[in-house]
Amino acid sequence: MLIEITKDLDQLAFAEVLEKESGTDVKKCYQCGKCTAGCPANYLMDISPSQTIRFSQMGMKEKILNSQTIWNCIFCETCSTRCPQGVDIKGVMDGLRRMAIRQGIRPKAQVRNLEKAFKDNIKSFGRVYEPGVVLDFNFRSGNILHDVIYFPLMLIKRKISLLPHFKRTAEVKRVLRKAFQISRKAQEEAKE
Repeated sequence: MLIEITKDLDQLAFAEVLEKESGTDVKKCYQCGKCTAGCPANYLMDISPSQTIRFSQMGMKEKILNSQTIWNCIFCETCSTRCPQGVDIKGVMDGLRRMAIRQGIRPKAQVRNLEKAFKDNIKSFGRVYEPGVVLDFNFRSGNILHDVIYFPLMLIKRKISLLPHFKRTAEVKRVLRKAFQISRKAQEEAKE
């Protein structure tokens, strides 16, 4: 990927604005790549999580805000928990989404399919079941056999489980129901 860096980029200014928006300092990242290596949605991203942080450090605001990466992040927090520097990458992605929305940048339909697949998966199993998310997403996007050749190899290497693990599904459903009620109430208040 060829990146053009111009002299007019104000590197520190964007990193500081992003820190205020997301609550995390992207300048702490030293590009180890653990976030990208663990990201289950990395295959959907045009810019990897570590590149997103690096571009943020470099002040490449337009490149990041116009990428699909910020919309394809599923907020599973794998990246943030693996970061040795404590950079909240999930928080950065969320902050970048808010900045993009304020600038009128919206996600493509594919992102909505991923969000629905992820939410339905959490609702069903109480936690992420990766094969279920991928299968549901592929079905919704019309590309059912996408990356199916990797499934047996991942099973053999024990990277994924054939069967889901159910964890406190009733509790998760209550939380989701409450979150939906709060969201609906906020939308109704905004209309008034």
